[in-house]
Amino acid sequence: MSLKAQLEAIIYAAETPITTEQITQLVKESVMAAGAAADETEVKSRVRAALEELVADYGTPDHGIEIRQVAGGYRMSTKPE
Repeated sequence: MSLKAQLEAIIYAAETPITTEQITQLVKESVMAAGAAADETEVKSRVRAALEELVADYGTPDHGIEIRQVAGGYRMSTKPE
């Protein structure tokens, strides 16, 4: 499963806003095992970049939901319109 797909599933399943730190801890092993990152700093960087892509992806008019930052974390919600 791609990193973006993992992040999407984590944010969707979270009952409360989930922080970047929490997300990083959940995906760290799989990102490092895939050889995509050598250390935790690189994992954090990849997580942030993938989160930005997801937020942009869900920000298009093609989606009825969005991923946004709330209370220091990320969560999915319906778009106001």
